Amino acid sequence: MPVNGCANCTYFEADISAAKMTFCYNSNKIFTEPLGFTKSQPFFILFLLGIPCEKKAGKCRLVQFDEEFHADWEGTAMVEIRAWTESFARKLQGHFGPRLLFVGYQGSYGRGEATPESDIDIVTVLDAVAPADLDAYRTLVQAQPQGELACGFLCGKKELCAWPRYDLYGLMLDTKPVLGDLPALLPRLTEADAQEALAIGAANLYHAACHTFLYSPAPKKALPGLGKAAFFCLRLWALLEDGVYRASKKELGKVLAGRERALLSLSLEPESLETRKAYELLIGWCGDVLEALEREKQP
Repeated sequence: MPVNGCANCTYFEADISAAKMTFCYNSNKIFTEPLGFTKSQPFFILFLLGIPCEKKAGKCRLVQFDEEFHADWEGTAMVEIRAWTESFARKLQGHFGPRLLFVGYQGSYGRGEATPESDIDIVTVLDAVAPADLDAYRTLVQAQPQGELACGFLCGKKELCAWPRYDLYGLMLDTKPVLGDLPALLPRLTEADAQEALAIGAANLYHAACHTFLYSPAPKKALPGLGKAAFFCLRLWALLEDGVYRASKKELGKVLAGRERALLSLSLEPESLETRKAYELLIGWCGDVLEALEREKQP
């Protein structure tokens, strides 16, 4: 069955959310047929590799999408992050053996917010890291499918134990395990570590907002990056408020109100606020958070 003019395409169809989804392997595009009308349309899509399909010999890709996300790209294959990380962990284990203590992933894939251009953010802990280990790791990761997207954190066990605790707090909360137990490798973390993480994040964001507003020739263009930094601060702020960690913007948006809700909107829609008001919000909120955290230290 030719798809949208592709004469010899091999295809896979799936009925998802009342829309017929067809993936053309030759043109590498998604086509939808809602209400019998065929058109090319961008979607937030996820390709799950290794799903058997009668219409293609061997393996095929199952197409899924989430209506809440949309983007300006079309038909680009995404990484199935757990399968990718498990495959990489097996290769690491084959090379490092018992020296490999932990492998996991974090970042936008860990939050369920990835796009095809997103980094594959991997966390790896070895018993120790020598230059030869870096060479081997580099070779293994570059051999992975879409290995050019890989990034992340690699360290030895002793270095991890000595790492600043405020930074470990975020690492512990954000990382999805694939091999090993990350908390078992970490020192005991406390609420004070989370408070320090928020204070450092708010101070850095305060400085970045002031510096950008004063010296950047285009302060508006910096708002997406500042909004992302604000999102990371808001996750810690909400955690300290009610003890619940919400990793994604979607989860966080359900509980925020007032200034915090407006601040989150900068990470979702940087154009939602006029530039000066956005900077006023960023600087004012960060300043208030720093003052509140300092007051909590008082006996």
